[in-house]
Amino acid sequence: CLAQNGWLYGIHDDDDERNRRPTRILEIGAINTKLLDAAAATNKDNVCKHKITVRAIDLHSMHEGIEEADFLQIPVPRVSFDVIVCSMVLNCVTTPKERGDMVAKMYHCLRPGGRVFLTIPKTCLNLSKYMDRWRFEALLEAVGLRVLEHTKDSPKLAYFICEKSKEQPEFDATAWLTVRVIRRGR
Repeated sequence: CLAQNGWLYGIHDDDDERNRRPTRILEIGAINTKLLDAAAATNKDNVCKHKITVRAIDLHSMHEGIEEADFLQIPVPRVSFDVIVCSMVLNCVTTPKERGDMVAKMYHCLRPGGRVFLTIPKTCLNLSKYMDRWRFEALLEAVGLRVLEHTKDSPKLAYFICEKSKEQPEFDATAWLTVRVIRRGR
């Protein structure tokens, strides 16, 4: 998906297509080094193939290139990210408040127009007593992450591509503090 948008070849902040800066990517919960490897890849002339910089973090890093850090504890960067990849992490955060904090922090770590690639298990939307796809997407939108795409689900995973709104959202937390049972059963 990064290749489709041309982001592997950098971002242009002005009208000059030739003037591209590296795409800044944050990978939350990095379990492999694919993005780090893409950032380091060179061609036969030893020139970088892609114009990306990657910060890969995980709570329990298994690779020296992946920084051991808790996303909720790191400070919001001075220079925003263009892309955040968060795959199978949000569902592992233990409390609803921390999950909300994580979504809000992703918003604050992105530049306006930046993208979040988010993956969660479908069971989080299909079996939860308190959450479904509609409510989850409404929460993302309320925080300021406009859902661009969500149709390419697998049998077990739900994928979302979100874009940070250019305008500051008017988030009303009181609407999300009331816990409503929306699905009965086990």
